Amino acid sequence: MVAVIATPDRETSEFMAEAVRDVTLSGRSCWSLGIIFAIEDTKGNSEMRKGMREVNPASKPSGDGCVECLASPKGWLFHLRRCAKCGHIGCCDSSPSQHASKHAATTGHPIIASFEPGEDWFYDYEKRGMIKGVELLPPHSHPDDQPSPGPAGKVPANWESLLH
Repeated sequence: MVAVIATPDRETSEFMAEAVRDVTLSGRSCWSLGIIFAIEDTKGNSEMRKGMREVNPASKPSGDGCVECLASPKGWLFHLRRCAKCGHIGCCDSSPSQHASKHAATTGHPIIASFEPGEDWFYDYEKRGMIKGVELLPPHSHPDDQPSPGPAGKVPANWESLLH
């Protein structure tokens, strides 16, 4: 579900439509929470700049998979997210372990970026909504040949029933 508060301008409408399209796969949202966009005036723009303090464009990804899932013999994931502050790669909220949001909660790093091929969006856990981000250091996704769900050999046969 997407709720729009106020009437967005054309650029914002296009950004919202692209973001919603990018986070939906086979009719399934990559988050188990609603996405709420608040369109604000110049006061909102200053909040955007304030939120960008939580982004470090120089941070490098911690790897090409969820740090915690790769360390666990039974860990597997659906999609990957990148912490925009420190580069930690964690699994999405649809994944069984939800390491990206746990990282945000424990570190105070509220902004993530998708770490999926072809996706270019940022999400702020504190604001509970999509935000415009900045260019982060490459790579911007896991390798194209890396399966999703993954990693290969660790995904149970009933994986779809285990998603959040």
